[in-house]
Amino acid sequence: STTHRNTFEDCGVRRRRAQAVVALLDLCAVHESRAFVPSSNVVSTPGRQLLFNSPMRIAQRTKRFTFSVEKEEPQGVGAATFSLIKAIVGSGALAMPAGLAASTDAPKAVIPASLFVMFMGCLSAYTFYILGRMCDQDNAESLTDLWKKYIGKGSGLVTMSILFFTLGAALTYSICLGDTFSSLAQTVGLTGWMTWRQTSILAVTITALWPLCNLKNLAALAPFSIVGVVGTLVTCLFMIIRCVQPSGPYRLPSGTFLSTLAPTMLPEFGTRGMGNLLSPSALVLASMCNCAFMSHYSAADFLQVLGHNSGSSRLSKYKKLVLFGFSSVFAINAVTLIFGFLTFGGNSSGIVLNNYSTLDFGATLSRLFIALSVIGGFPFLINASRQTFFELQNDNSGKKISKESKRKVTRGLVSLITGLSLALEDAGVVVSFNGAVMGSAIIFIFPALLFLKSTKEKLASGALELTKKVKLERNMCRFLVGFGAMGSVVGGAITIMSKYFPHLLR
Repeated sequence: STTHRNTFEDCGVRRRRAQAVVALLDLCAVHESRAFVPSSNVVSTPGRQLLFNSPMRIAQRTKRFTFSVEKEEPQGVGAATFSLIKAIVGSGALAMPAGLAASTDAPKAVIPASLFVMFMGCLSAYTFYILGRMCDQDNAESLTDLWKKYIGKGSGLVTMSILFFTLGAALTYSICLGDTFSSLAQTVGLTGWMTWRQTSILAVTITALWPLCNLKNLAALAPFSIVGVVGTLVTCLFMIIRCVQPSGPYRLPSGTFLSTLAPTMLPEFGTRGMGNLLSPSALVLASMCNCAFMSHYSAADFLQVLGHNSGSSRLSKYKKLVLFGFSSVFAINAVTLIFGFLTFGGNSSGIVLNNYSTLDFGATLSRLFIALSVIGGFPFLINASRQTFFELQNDNSGKKISKESKRKVTRGLVSLITGLSLALEDAGVVVSFNGAVMGSAIIFIFPALLFLKSTKEKLASGALELTKKVKLERNMCRFLVGFGAMGSVVGGAITIMSKYFPHLLR
C-alpha cells in the first residue's frame, strides 16, 4: 500500500495554506487511488495523485479557487516508476486467481491466462500513455481538464465514474479487513462470534477506520506506504514458496494444512477443462484486470513529476515510466495469478489469501501486512469519495464546505461501505464488477474518446497531419471505445451471473 505526500501553498488574498496528501493504498497488496486533502473549507478536484518522496508543487485551477505554486526539481524516472508501481498494485492482484477460477480449474490455463493479462496490461499502458501525451501537448492537469477542453459537456460523468470507482475500492478494503481479521482471530485461538467477519468489520471500523477518516491531515498515514511495499513482496514470495514446495502443505491429497481448510477452500483441479476458457465466465478475469492496472486519472501528475515544461524530453521520460511501471505491475499480477491458481485451482477465493490456513505462519504474516495496509489506505479512499461527492454537488456554486458537512458526508460514506461489506462476502466480485463498469470507462472509453476528439480538431485546423501512425492510433482508439463499452456492460453482467446465477452460464 502506498501513501504519497505533497504540500500546496496558496499565496493570494484569501486563505493561502493548504496541506494535501494524495494516496491510495493497495494491498500487497491493494489497488490505490489518490486524492487531494485540503485542510481548509475548499473542495479540491478528486482523483489526483502525487508522488511520495517527490515534493512537486502543482498549480491547480478550478471555477472556485486557484493555487499558485512554486515548482520544484523534477523526479527521476526510477523514483517515479517505483511510485507508479505502488499506486497500481493492489486488490486486483490478489483477486486474479479467482478471476481465472470463474471459468476453469485446469492448471495449464495459467499460460493463456497470463498472456491475456499481458494483453490487458498493454492496452492499459497504451491508454495511460496517450493520456499523458495529451496532457503534455495541451498543458492539461487532469483527465477532467482534458474532457472539459475537448468534450465540454458531461465532465460530471468522469467525476461520477471516479466516485463510484473509489467507493467500490473502499468496499473491497472493508470486505478484505473482515476476512483478514476473522482469520487472525482464529489464528490466536478465538472462537464463536469473535471470529465472525461481521464482528471484525464492525470492530475495526469503530476503533480504527472511523477515527482515521476524520483526521484533519492524513500525512500521518504516510508510513503505511512502506508497509504496502513490504507486504506485496512478502505475499508474492510466500505464494511462490507454498506452490513449489515438493511436499507442500496444500498439495492434494495429504498436505499438512488441508485438514484445516473448509471444503470450499480446498484445492480443486480437473473438474472443468480448458474449453471453458472461451466461455462468458472468462470475462470475469478481464474485468479484474481493469482494477489490476488502474491509475489513469493520475496520468497528468506522473507526467508533471518528471518535469514542469512540456516537450520531447519529458515525454521521453514518461514513455520509460509507462514501460517500466506497467511491466513491473504485470510481473506482480502474473505471480499472484499463476502461483495462487496453481495452489488452489477452481476454489481460489476472491482474495486468495483467504484460502490459506489460519495455522500457516507465512499466511498470518501476509495477512498482518495486508491489515495494516488496508487500515492505512482506507481513509484516502473515503477522502477521495467525499471530495468527489462535493465536486458533483458544488460545481459552479462556489459554496464553501463546512467542517460539519464534511463530517456528515464522511459518516454517510463510512456507514454505507460498512453496511454493504456486512452483507457482501466476496471481495473478488466487487473487484470484478467495479473493474468492469467503472474501470472500463476510465481505462478505455474516456482516454480513447478524448484522443479521437483532440486529433479530429487538430486535423481540421491543420495542426496535425493525417499520417499512417495517426490513422492507426485513431482506429485503435475506435476499437478501445467499443472494447470498453462491451467490457462495461457484458463484463458487469457476467460478473453478477457468475456469482449469483452460475447456471445461466453453463
